[in-house]
Amino acid sequence: GRAVGATELPSVGLTLGLVIADADANVLGISAIGAAGLVDATQLRPGETARLGDVEVAFNGFDAWVTLMARRDPGQALVLGGGIGLCVALAVAFWLPRRRVTLRPRGSELLVTLRGERFDRPTRELERLRQALGSTP
Repeated sequence: GRAVGATELPSVGLTLGLVIADADANVLGISAIGAAGLVDATQLRPGETARLGDVEVAFNGFDAWVTLMARRDPGQALVLGGGIGLCVALAVAFWLPRRRVTLRPRGSELLVTLRGERFDRPTRELERLRQALGSTP
């Protein structure tokens, strides 16, 4: 819940981690991090100076600090519902049998090929289609 930032100092091989330790008193927490890990840490008030490793840091004060924190996402339910809907749609696509109808002309006749259905236990839909086409199993 704190505003944080970082700045790299490649000429000295350090990264300074910055955090507003106390926003009311304008206290800035500074951590110097090198290749081997944490080098030093301190807290500064406006106008103070401190040495962190080989670097001297002066904190003159804040010009401006803009931050945005979202503690609650009002669209979270919509995203969750969309994810659940996607999972359900994929489950339906993979577990329900696929039906494919292919129509091909063969001379003066029309050849109807049905795939994706169990022909040893046909459903009512397939039976109605067979009766309508006048074919036999």
